[in-house]
Amino acid sequence: MDTKGFTYIQAGQINSVGTLSAIIGCIIVAAISDRMRKRKTPLLFFAFATFAANALLILLPAGTSIVVFSAVNAVMYITVGYWVLFFSMVPEVLPPELSGIGLGTINAVCTLGISVLSPIYGGLVDITGGYMASNLLMLLGALLVPVLMLRVKDPYGGLEK
Repeated sequence: MDTKGFTYIQAGQINSVGTLSAIIGCIIVAAISDRMRKRKTPLLFFAFATFAANALLILLPAGTSIVVFSAVNAVMYITVGYWVLFFSMVPEVLPPELSGIGLGTINAVCTLGISVLSPIYGGLVDITGGYMASNLLMLLGALLVPVLMLRVKDPYGGLEK
């Protein structure tokens, strides 16, 4: 907000556009995955798109219009809807008696990740006096997901049409 020149209200508007877009994104990503009968391909596409949109948000200069920031933020939040695919993948790769534990583990790891990364992000801002180091860490995390998923087999197989 302070590095891009937005007021609190404008930053809130940009964030609200993203939040609403995330709802749509979860549905779009899941629908595409089900239509393709694949998990990995849409996950990779949308994860790399999330990385690209995130990078663009970081690189957009101060003074860029709120409309452009909102549009890029909307794209990022739509594409980050790929997270719903992980919850579809767990019961497809684990036996039924372990799928609850698998889903709980994914949820715990995500919650733990956010809980740990938030203070690290803020700490880096305090230490460096700016957002670039923190944003690059976030960008690295956004890239890490699709890179790690390149090695995973598509688990969709075996589900009934």
